[in-house]
Amino acid sequence: MQRYKPTGVGKYIGGRLYLHIRYMWVPNSVFPRKILEQAVKVFRREIPQWWCGGECYCNCVRLDLKNHGVRFDEAADFDFAREPHVGRWFAVDSSGVLTTGFSNSIWHQKHLWVLDNYSGFSVQESKDWSAKYLPLIDGSPKSSDRTWVAQLKVAKLNPTK
Repeated sequence: MQRYKPTGVGKYIGGRLYLHIRYMWVPNSVFPRKILEQAVKVFRREIPQWWCGGECYCNCVRLDLKNHGVRFDEAADFDFAREPHVGRWFAVDSSGVLTTGFSNSIWHQKHLWVLDNYSGFSVQESKDWSAKYLPLIDGSPKSSDRTWVAQLKVAKLNPTK
């Protein structure tokens, strides 16, 4: 899998583009900037404690390219977990309605969400890990810890490192 070609960054799955929040303004060519600005404004107004000095405590963003929804994801372990967890999320739909929730789902191939010069984790290590497991697992990587670990064990890969 490669980074989303129209933007050069992000992981595209099922009509949604996943990015580290540092790159959320990059997809101007595929996502209306006005919608993203509205989502940021709603989020900052409704959940002000998640913003500090213009910085968001969420570190990932999911852009729904079809329905123009924006979801801000906490992903507290994004920089240090091999497969980070979503955590708390805050979604703003195209009409400006905010919903919140929590997900314990994990993400794979986090190197697609950032550019090669991203300094939060070793992008090369993430690429190498994906290159190692993708040809060995049966089907696509699963999003729950239990099923993901089971996939790795069947492939005779160490789930912890």
